[in-house]
Amino acid sequence: AGPAKHGDSVQVGALADAASAEQLAVKLRARGFPVYVAPSAEPGSKRWRVRVGPVATREQADEVAARLAREKLPTWVLAEGPR
Repeated sequence: AGPAKHGDSVQVGALADAASAEQLAVKLRARGFPVYVAPSAEPGSKRWRVRVGPVATREQADEVAARLAREKLPTWVLAEGPR
């Protein structure tokens, strides 16, 4: 899957290599989360961002973030695409 076109996503990691990012994504997908991995948009950055979503509303994203935080994952809710 690729980056969201609209809605909100929850970032759970920005990892230094694609293999580690994909490994985290596989674990989250196995738990039923819609996950995608995207390279950092920052020039020169070699980070792979693992994000759950998109979800339709900020409230849904906050609920997903709370669930992931209970599993000891760092979370950042991000708006994706135009509003």
